[in-house]
Amino acid sequence: MITFQHCKNTMGYFSYRSFVAADGSGRIIDEIALNPEYFPVYPLIEAMQTLGHEHCHMWQYHYGNPLHKTYHNAQWMDKMESIGLMPSSTGRPGGAKVGQKINDLSIPSGRFQGITVELFQR
Repeated sequence: MITFQHCKNTMGYFSYRSFVAADGSGRIIDEIALNPEYFPVYPLIEAMQTLGHEHCHMWQYHYGNPLHKTYHNAQWMDKMESIGLMPSSTGRPGGAKVGQKINDLSIPSGRFQGITVELFQR
């Protein structure tokens, strides 16, 4: 489920198994939250990067091995790079790629950038 939440000091987050599905099945589903306060302040591509970043966390919870809730490890880093996002502790090239607080940037000519630019042109 994708939600819009006002969350202090973050553009978004992933929460594993945080909602009960509304279809009456009793299934527990994940949440990706985006903070709408950032939308008018940052370029739209950064909101899309956040969505990709959080999807990589979701992928890791379902198919990989997360270390703990908010840590960005090497497996997560590899998934990010595979979709065209570069992890960076500084939000700029050259920052640490793993750790507690990790931002990201679009890899020039990477998959993410190409698909997002194409989407924006439609």
